[in-house]
Amino acid sequence: VLIMLTIFFAIFGLDSLFFDIFYYSHQLKRFFKLRKYPPLTYEKLSSVKEKPIAVMVACWSEFDVIGKMLEHNVASIDYENYIIFVGTYPNDPQTIEAVRNIEKITHKVKCVIGSNPGPTTKADNFEF
Repeated sequence: VLIMLTIFFAIFGLDSLFFDIFYYSHQLKRFFKLRKYPPLTYEKLSSVKEKPIAVMVACWSEFDVIGKMLEHNVASIDYENYIIFVGTYPNDPQTIEAVRNIEKITHKVKCVIGSNPGPTTKADNFEF
């Protein structure tokens, strides 16, 4: 019985051995490959021209926190070429008002009012 169990564990352990060999060979290859390139620094990264980014935030009844979150993000994101699209529902006037208040302060935030009343899925939140 012990011999059969040993063979059983050896056979079914081969798949784990395969993944271990793959992982360590990948790490070894990565180690030698990374030595060719200098480390990426903040100065080097910030010298590249910024590309436009869209950040999408879906909201349902988040009027008490969305304003603070948007203010914090706009103040702390170290990037200039982005817009935060905040998806709201037509039957959530408090959240719409909170987002519109931030929208008046900064051009980085845009309020998007979906066509369907909420709550729904996040994907449906941005459907026009």
